[in-house]
Amino acid sequence: MGMKKISKDELISTSGHLFRINGYHNTSISDIAAECGLSKASVYHYTPSKHALAEAAIKQLHQYFKENISAVVYQEHLSEYDRLVKFSDALEKFYTQREGGCLIGNLALEVTDIIPELEKLIKNYFTDWISAIAHLLKKKFGHDRAKQLAEDAVLQFQGAVMMRRLYKDVAPITRQSRKLIALLGDDSSVN
Repeated sequence: MGMKKISKDELISTSGHLFRINGYHNTSISDIAAECGLSKASVYHYTPSKHALAEAAIKQLHQYFKENISAVVYQEHLSEYDRLVKFSDALEKFYTQREGGCLIGNLALEVTDIIPELEKLIKNYFTDWISAIAHLLKKKFGHDRAKQLAEDAVLQFQGAVMMRRLYKDVAPITRQSRKLIALLGDDSSVN
């Protein structure tokens, strides 16, 4: 029986899924091959290493995030509030429909101390996320305060994603999504 044929993007997506669910260290090339219906040798035809797959998975997710989630932030024809609502709703949808938490957040905790090459990619992802939120908040709060609020929002959202994974409950993500939107709503809700 012949081996299944998949695209490199499918291999990267599957690898990212397994890293997100099982962790980097608990996912082997054999696991990835089995999930993709490939031989281990076929996986190495696409990529030189598991490390390279993790790097590619981070880049793939970051690109998806830029094109499908944070892109709305830069739609200047919409009000800041409308863009923040759309952005927050996209985040909420993304993280409530995915098991295993956040690939990049999980990798940040698991590998940055031992695979420093991934640290820059992980930082870039979170920096872009913070920048997107700060872009919407700077008119109301000024540059420095907007950046601080954006950092806090990302921290809180990542915590909500972790709680969703731990308790199998999307409510923390929904609450954080509403809290993010409130930053451009009533000033009394920003504390």
